[in-house]
This record gives sequence, C-alpha cells and structure tokens, in this order.
Amino acid sequence: GAPAPVGQAPEAGDANQGHAGAAAADMMCGVGITFGRDKKGFFVVKALAPNGPAALANLILVHDTLVAVDGRNVKGSRYDELTPMILGPEGSLVVLSLRRAGSTQVVDVHLRRARVGI
Repeated sequence: GAPAPVGQAPEAGDANQGHAGAAAADMMCGVGITFGRDKKGFFVVKALAPNGPAALANLILVHDTLVAVDGRNVKGSRYDELTPMILGPEGSLVVLSLRRAGSTQVVDVHLRRARVGI
C-alpha cells in the first residue's frame, strides 16, 4: 500500500468528532516519520519530515526497520495500531527501536514528540 504519514497529527479536516475530539487530536504530536511496509510485514522508514524530531536527532535513516515502540514489538501491526503508539502529547518522550538496513543491530532512539508540519 501507499506510505502512511505515521507520527504526524491528522489534519484538522480528518476527524469530525465534535469540539472535544478535534481539540484532543490537535494536542497529539509525532516525530515526523513516514513509514512504508516491507514484504515481511515490518514498518520501514520511507521519509523524515524536515525539521521534525526524527530528522533533527540525526539518528534515523531512510530504510531503517522499526522493531518496537516503547518496547512493544510492532511487527505485523496495522498502521492504525502503530499511529497511537507513536503519537502523544507535545514534549513527551517515545523510544523507537530501529534496525539499520543490512544489519542485525537494533538501536533505541529517544525522541521528544513535537508538532510536525506536513
């Protein structure tokens, strides 16, 4: 399927759940990573939002494989299951466990969620 912008707050027009739902969605922030899927069902970094937390950390590369979010294995998860794991309140921390392309080593990257321009 097409890459989904995971780790970015939905646009205002996406959720018509009334005032409270829209306000809650506005407060959810991500880390500025767009993921795709590989043939084995893993999420793979497809793009980094310029000036987003992931790009600014300078520790995440396109083609890295996402293994876990905050210690929770994400292999086989759906996009709609991954998104709430990555999104959270602005300024809160999230730990992404990533495996470099062509490597078996997994690195934990600690990121602070922030508003990311789409």
